[in-house]
Amino acid sequence: GPSAARNTAMQIANGEYSYFVDSDDYIDLNLCENILNLMVKESADIVAFNAWRVNADGKKLYLTDDIESGGIDLENALVELMSGRISHYAWNKMYRKDVFKNTWYPHGRNWEDMATTYRLFLNTKKIYCCEDSYYCYVENSNSIVSNINAKALRDIYIARSESYHALKDAYPHVEKVMFPEVVLSAISLFDRSLWADVDQDVL
Repeated sequence: GPSAARNTAMQIANGEYSYFVDSDDYIDLNLCENILNLMVKESADIVAFNAWRVNADGKKLYLTDDIESGGIDLENALVELMSGRISHYAWNKMYRKDVFKNTWYPHGRNWEDMATTYRLFLNTKKIYCCEDSYYCYVENSNSIVSNINAKALRDIYIARSESYHALKDAYPHVEKVMFPEVVLSAISLFDRSLWADVDQDVL
C-alpha cells in the first residue's frame, strides 16, 4: 500500500528534499524546479501548493485547496490543515527530508496522510504556501478516496481523534476547528456500524 511504499522510499532516499506523486495522477513539468527553488529561497521545511481535480478526460474541475501565497506560522498552518483549506494529501507539498525524523505513514490504514501530515508540520521551523497549481488529481471511482467504506470511516476517525488529542492542549485555536470534525467522523462511523461490520474496539 501507499504507506509502505512511501516509508520504504524515505528510508533509501539520499536527497535533501522529498516529493510524492500518486500513480494515477500527473504533475506540471515545472513543479519540482519551481517548488524546490521556492523552498530554497524561503528556507522552508515544507511548501504547500494548490492542485487541480480533473476528470478522466483531463478537464480541470476545481482546486482541491484554498491556498494563498506567503509564509505561515505553525498554529495557523495547523488550523488551515484541520479546516481543509490546506488538504492532508501528501502530494500537494514538498518536504525537506529531515521533517520525517521519527515520523512514518501508518501501515495498513486508509487516509494515511491524514494521520501523518500534522506530525510533519510539527517537525518544521518554517512552512510556506504557494497559490500556484502544479498537481492534477485525477478522479478515479476505484480509488481509496472515492470508496468510503467501514474501514475508511474507521481510519478517518482514528486519524482525527489522534490529531485532536495530540494538538488540543498546545494549540487552542486548532482545538476549536478540530472538535467538530472528530464528532462528525465519530457519528459517521457509528451510523455505518448500524448496518456494517465495524471494529467494536474503536466504537
